[in-house]
Order: sequence, then C-alpha cells, then structure tokens
Amino acid sequence: MSSLFSDKSNFLLLTNSALEKSKESLQDILKELASQIRPFPGFLNMQTIQAIEIPVPKEYSDKYGCVVVLPNGEINEIILKTIPAPESLGEIDQTEEYLELDMPIIERIVYLYNAIITLSEINSD
Repeated sequence: MSSLFSDKSNFLLLTNSALEKSKESLQDILKELASQIRPFPGFLNMQTIQAIEIPVPKEYSDKYGCVVVLPNGEINEIILKTIPAPESLGEIDQTEEYLELDMPIIERIVYLYNAIITLSEINSD
C-alpha cells in the first residue's frame, strides 16, 4: 500500500501547500476584520493616513520598515517622506508611499497573525 508520505519529497510539497492555505485563510480573516473597523484609525493619529502599525517579533523588526494594515486588509510597508510645502501650509508637507512586501510565506503568516490580533483588539473596543 502506497502512502502519500512514502516519497520524502512529498513532505515539502505538502508542507508548502498547508502553509499557502493557512496564509490565504489568514488573509481572508484580516480583510473581513479590517472591513468591520469604521472609521479606520489614522496612522500616528493623523487623519490623512488610515493605517494600523503591526507589532512584530524582535527577529523580524530589522528586516522591514514600518509594516501596516490598510483599510482593505492589505499589509504593506509605509514610507513617510517630508517635502517642502508653501509657506502658507507650514513650510513642510508629507507624502506617504506604500510598498508591497516580498517575504517568505512563514514571515507573511506571522505578520498576518499579528495583524489579526491587533485588529481584533481594536474591534473589541
């Protein structure tokens, strides 16, 4: 009788498949949670940027910049830049840029999980 595990190369394929399914499920949960939070909080209490910073374990903190959840449930790195502005606006302005993160699936799962916990706490308030 042949088993799915008789070929050792199947272990890696099955593991990767399970991780991919977990990632997709967590992403769906996060999108649903984000859709329930209205109004969505401002990043650093700014009204112009709607984003929630995701706390991450120490081992990931140096790999990426500031990672946030957006109102659509997507996870991105946010980059804030100051730019010169007209004097009537206070001489400086800011722009924000959102970068998609290219990370290994296991790290994505950690970020998704932490985002879900963070949004759950906000949603229960």
